[in-house]
Amino acid sequence: MENLFPYPLLPQMFIGFLFFLISLYLLRWQSIRHKSVAKSTSLPPPEVCEAWPILGHLHLIFGGLKPPHVTFSDLADKYGPIFIFRLGKYPALVVSHRDVIKELFATKDLVALTRPKFIQGKHLGYDGAMFGFSEYGLYWREIRKIVSVELLSAHRLQLLNHVRFSETETSIKELYKFWVDHRNKDTNDEFVLVEMNKCNGSPGTTTTTDHHGGRDFMDVMISLFEKADNAASYDADTIIKSTCIV
Repeated sequence: MENLFPYPLLPQMFIGFLFFLISLYLLRWQSIRHKSVAKSTSLPPPEVCEAWPILGHLHLIFGGLKPPHVTFSDLADKYGPIFIFRLGKYPALVVSHRDVIKELFATKDLVALTRPKFIQGKHLGYDGAMFGFSEYGLYWREIRKIVSVELLSAHRLQLLNHVRFSETETSIKELYKFWVDHRNKDTNDEFVLVEMNKCNGSPGTTTTTDHHGGRDFMDVMISLFEKADNAASYDADTIIKSTCIV
């Protein structure tokens, strides 16, 4: 009988290649099956029923007899800790559980923290430099960190405590002096209002020249941005002015 395989290694090579194709097919099938299962399990949050064409679910807040927070509490009991609530035609995600909120603002903050541009931020907030109007992103996170850690920390508030005490004391003394000088005179309400505004002044306008041994809000901001790189396309002066306005 004539030998069908003149080369003795051909059967082993053919079997190995066939086994490789079968393994590749099984891996591909397992990957597709895993993706389909993941898609089927990642369902969107439930949406509140009874949505109107234009108003959405706003009638549940303004048209009901219950306060809004009670309405949202009832909806959370019915639909769970996370659900979709339509503000007009726009869907809004409502979260009412602290674990879900922690995951959204910590683990998945880049996806969850989004906010559109507002026309108010362009005209009132230095074109988005005021972090209250700015979009969520690197600039917003950096400014929030500076404000919360450097300006509103317990240590910083304690250092600036004398400024508030001194402004309050000065205002009380000026009001008392005004009352002593004008208690026997006939003055109208407008004159009294103008003089009281002069006595009180604007809060937070006291500078370091009036209070030795400490720095005011503006000095802290200037010192923070002297050696720091700009967090966005805004210059340091714009960031300082927009943050101090807040």
